[in-house]
Amino acid sequence: MTEGLCQCGCGNPTRIAPYSCKRDGWIKGKPIRFIKGHYFRLTPSGAENHNWKGGRRYNPSCGVMIMRPDHPRRSVNGYVLEHVLIVERALGHPLPANAVIHHVNRNNADNRNSNLVICQDSSYHKLIHLRMIALKACGHSDWRRCAYCKRWDSPDNLVTISCGRSYHGHCVNENNIKRYHQKHPLSSYRPHKKLTKDQVIEIRKLCNRGIPAYKIADQFGVSKSNVQQIKQNRIWKHF
Repeated sequence: MTEGLCQCGCGNPTRIAPYSCKRDGWIKGKPIRFIKGHYFRLTPSGAENHNWKGGRRYNPSCGVMIMRPDHPRRSVNGYVLEHVLIVERALGHPLPANAVIHHVNRNNADNRNSNLVICQDSSYHKLIHLRMIALKACGHSDWRRCAYCKRWDSPDNLVTISCGRSYHGHCVNENNIKRYHQKHPLSSYRPHKKLTKDQVIEIRKLCNRGIPAYKIADQFGVSKSNVQQIKQNRIWKHF
């Protein structure tokens, strides 16, 4: 093979190795043997490969896969989901482009005909799973779970937005108040506290010294507005 050209046989020039690497056979300053990804062109595929297992594999995330390099739904490495092949064989024609197969018992390795349902798209498939979860959790397939309190309730008592998220109106209000108080801890509600004469005089002295009202309020256990009213002589005017 000519040095400087990819040894897969494509004839394209390779780049210069930036450093030496025994694992890849690189020598710094000299051309590398293969263009990135071209090494696998020399590796036998299919039944000729030493790692061949009959063209069948299981992927936990999607199910059983079968080697079909000529199928329109094949993956990058030429595999197709087995349940797609079973459904197409039963129908006698290819599935629509957006169709999704649902497993009734939620076991993606069980590809019996009675366990497969054709969904028109992924949105309908997600709706089926959502109704199954609701039925198992509360006994009502049409109920939804509040995103805040995590309780299941009728859709009539919930607000559902376009993304499918549901929640109670009062749960949103409670969550907003909680977040506001977490962000502004000194502005949290304080129960009414009756100040003494000495405390009022001390608050006015601190205000005159330029101490922020929220710090004074936190020190004496009153609200910020109460401190401002004392400073402006709108309350406690008699001394």
